[in-house]
Formats: sequence, C-alpha cells, structure tokens
Amino acid sequence: ETIAGRSSVSLLYVKPGNTQEDGGVRKYFATLECEAQMAEIAEFFHNIENSTRLYQIEKYSIQPKNKESSIAKCAVTVSRTILS
Repeated sequence: ETIAGRSSVSLLYVKPGNTQEDGGVRKYFATLECEAQMAEIAEFFHNIENSTRLYQIEKYSIQPKNKESSIAKCAVTVSRTILS
C-alpha cells in the first residue's frame, strides 16, 4: 500500500495468497488490483522490484479501463521472500 501511494496508483483490492516454503526460504503471495495512468503503473512495478523487502512481481495483466480512457487497470501477483 505504501509503494502504491508513492507511485500514485489506486489500489482497488488486495487479496492475500498462498505461502510456499523451500528449505530456509518462505514466499508469501498477494494479488493486487489497481488502476492508474500507464506511467504510474510502470513506476509502481519498478518500485516493487527494487524494494529492499525482497518483493517480486510473479505475473501481471494490464488492460485499458474502458475504450476511451487513458487509465489502465492492472491485476498483479506479488511475492515477498523471507529468508530464515
């Protein structure tokens, strides 16, 4: 939510996902839906990938909000890796 706010992206919902554990590494997943101008979504993705909290974009889909709009709607699955 903090990263979205800094990027001027409106979060529509955040849904917690599964957890995966492999050895000493645990990954937490969440699915986000947001909307913003395309440049703001790109900045949001950049800020997620460059976070010091080990966030990673696993998959995403971007589409226009409607035919005439310059706003894009995005669904993205983000993971956070925690080393134990």
